[in-house]
Amino acid sequence: MKLGVFAKTYDRKSLEATLDAVKADGLTATQLKMTQVGLPTLPDSIPSSTLDRIRRATESRGIEIAAISATYNMAHPDPAVRKQGLHRLEVLARAARKLNVPYLTLCSGTRNLDDMWAYHPDNTSYEAWNEMTDSMMKAAKIAEAAGVKMGIEPEAGNIVSTAEAARGLIADTGSDRFGAIFDPANLIDSSEVRNPTDLLEEGVSFLGDVLFMVHGKDTIGHGHIRPPGKGIVPWATLLPRLHKLGFDGPVLMHGFDEADVPGAVAYLSPIIDGLSIAPETPVS
Repeated sequence: MKLGVFAKTYDRKSLEATLDAVKADGLTATQLKMTQVGLPTLPDSIPSSTLDRIRRATESRGIEIAAISATYNMAHPDPAVRKQGLHRLEVLARAARKLNVPYLTLCSGTRNLDDMWAYHPDNTSYEAWNEMTDSMMKAAKIAEAAGVKMGIEPEAGNIVSTAEAARGLIADTGSDRFGAIFDPANLIDSSEVRNPTDLLEEGVSFLGDVLFMVHGKDTIGHGHIRPPGKGIVPWATLLPRLHKLGFDGPVLMHGFDEADVPGAVAYLSPIIDGLSIAPETPVS
């Protein structure tokens, strides 16, 4: 596994300054958002000069772009909005291929028109699931054509809100270009009535063999995000468990303040460094 951080964690005026901050925290992997180079998250086009700039900035600092954010509302009730999103996703997928970035991260979407991450009661409807799945099927073809992979992440406010739903959607796409993003804080916060240990065990059971990446953020429950080691996620047993199942991808931290990054690195790095000798244990 390789520890990294979302570039958006750092509030800097340029991509180069952002990558300098990543490097200063001792990290060599990041998840990029196109807003870091002055473009929308999913732009209509990306100038070749921008790709050259990204390549120069990362290579000169020895930083790997482990993933690029490609989130848009894949379940928006307006088909024109979904079509536009797919077009922009294809633009970003081609850019990722040129930059040798292996993963794009997706959002399964919501019927909530005010907030792409917020719940709506129609999210559980047959129509919403079918339209979101149609978007994902088309995204799978884009991923296959571009030679990149796309990650599906359970989000409490989205249509795919559980590990079981994410696994079912991956199976429905029928594409090995689709895999899962394991965010333990999201899984814990997906239910206020179920035991956190049970939710994580369920997540490992459904997603452990199709993981592309892990999101390194913690929680104290009820949506209150904390840095790793400052919440209730049992990282010291969870990461070895995923490693034993074959996961060796990026662990990308996000969701907390820049000031907390050094402490999170100090907490997670020894766990990751010790994976080669760690025994398989339950996540509790």
